Amino acid sequence: MRNAFPHPYRVEDAAEWISVATSTSPIHDYAICRPDDNTVIGGIGLKSKDDVRYRTMQIGYWLGEEHWRQGIAKEAISVFSGWTFEQFKHVLRIEAEVYEGNDSSARALEKAGYTFEAKNRNVIEKMGVVRSVLVYCKFRHGY
Repeated sequence: MRNAFPHPYRVEDAAEWISVATSTSPIHDYAICRPDDNTVIGGIGLKSKDDVRYRTMQIGYWLGEEHWRQGIAKEAISVFSGWTFEQFKHVLRIEAEVYEGNDSSARALEKAGYTFEAKNRNVIEKMGVVRSVLVYCKFRHGY
């Protein structure tokens, strides 16, 4: 989770996120909902790259802790990645960054067809701890 993501996450934070997420066109941020009652249990979205990297988008996602280790992240990543390639014809590559040590997130990406590409050493600081980031990517079929 990036530092910009509020913690603790309050109802007011959710309202702000919905306002921001629905203000762009096309919309790049979505809720992950339980299929039985549409309760929001997480989020998934894209960030566009620009200039010479315009054919790449970065995917990000989160799930409420009570929904971890149930295959939900893998399913959401897989479906959303396919949708991304369908909706954004110029995109050849989707990439994701995982903080080193977040093995569950890395496994979810691998199960969704992403490949480990690089380790960026000591590139971020989260809660006072300098960490490395693992980069995963998925390519449009044929690239």
